[in-house]
Formats: sequence, C-alpha cells, structure tokens
Amino acid sequence: MSAFASVLTSNRRGYLLQVLAEAGGSCNDTILRDACRVGFQPHGVTRDVIRDDIEMLRKYGCVTVDWVDGALALTKLTERGADVAAGHLVIDGITLPDG
Repeated sequence: MSAFASVLTSNRRGYLLQVLAEAGGSCNDTILRDACRVGFQPHGVTRDVIRDDIEMLRKYGCVTVDWVDGALALTKLTERGADVAAGHLVIDGITLPDG
C-alpha cells in the first residue's frame, strides 16, 4: 500500500467512527458507505472497502457488528470507538481527518 493510500485508509476509518458518533452510535454498512462517499471520499469507496474498515475497527474494539440476514452489517460504536472519534484515544491505523 502506498503512503497516500495508507493515510487515506487511516483517515477514512476515523471518519467512519465520527459518522457513527454523529448518527447516535449505529449505522449499517450501506449508510456508512454512502456517508463516506458524500462527506469524505467520493470515489473508490465500495461496500467491500467499508466492510474491511469495519472489520479492522472491530478487531481494535471500536465497533461491534451484527449481521442482518447475512447481508447487512449493523455497526455499533463502542465506548472505545467513541473515545477515538472524540480524539481522546489514539490507535495506530485510525486517524481523525482534519477539518
């Protein structure tokens, strides 16, 4: 992964946590994808990209995931994830985008 791609991925993950925080703590993967396309990265954001990010965030304890009918990932922000979204906790690979 190039340095640019790495920074973009890290910022996108932070943005997803911020979206979850602003949405009251939970969203499905389709909403997260659409929010990311509109507010952060208009091109190259697929559901697979978002699901990879969600899985990384899950591994770090920032979100939990419940699958609805095996096709929709309902993603919920954890306390740890809320701390990252608010800038109170730093995790390698997750960066809050500037602005």
